[in-house]
Amino acid sequence: MLALSGGAWVLADETGAVPTRGLDGADVIAVAAGFVAVGAHGGKAVIWESADGLDWAAAGRRNEPHAVFTAVGAGPRGTLVLGSLLSEEGTPVRAVAAIRTQSRDWLTLPVRGLSDGLAVTAVTGHADGWTAAAVDLHGSVVFHSPDGIAWTQGATVPASAVRELVGDRWTGNALDDTAPVRGTLAGDREVVAVPRDAHAVGGGFWLTRGTLVRER
Repeated sequence: MLALSGGAWVLADETGAVPTRGLDGADVIAVAAGFVAVGAHGGKAVIWESADGLDWAAAGRRNEPHAVFTAVGAGPRGTLVLGSLLSEEGTPVRAVAAIRTQSRDWLTLPVRGLSDGLAVTAVTGHADGWTAAAVDLHGSVVFHSPDGIAWTQGATVPASAVRELVGDRWTGNALDDTAPVRGTLAGDREVVAVPRDAHAVGGGFWLTRGTLVRER
């Protein structure tokens, strides 16, 4: 996990944190296995890559102002990044995407059907394409795509912000009291056995009071 400590980005796990290089001034929103981080810098959406999680360099970006990448996920078809163009007030206006397949280059993708006005919080790849979750004030909406371009709406997860998708299972936080929760897209839901103020960060980890924890 990447975390801010004293104004600088560090690579953190359950044992402690190590300073990183190359992310000064960045707003990092999400990180994927294989050391791909996404977020924004200077008002533009940026993708960073690293060989070891410590030294980072920008590898792709959107040139539009007021944009941010908010989710990154890997699958059999490559690595997909999703985010939004933002209004002057910072609310999502239109979804944007980039993908890296067999090459090392990030390609900008058009996006259709991923509802405008929703903030994408999670994306995962699988044999049939991609699944993403996006959130608004009422909960999360799940979308499916074969190619990262054309998306169709699927299940909804009421009153929860989905932070991670693994198959048909999701992990996140309740919108009403921020309790740590998980469930399935079929509608099951339960509170996770971590501190009530813990926030889902993915990979089975939860962040509570500056410390990474796993489920008891």
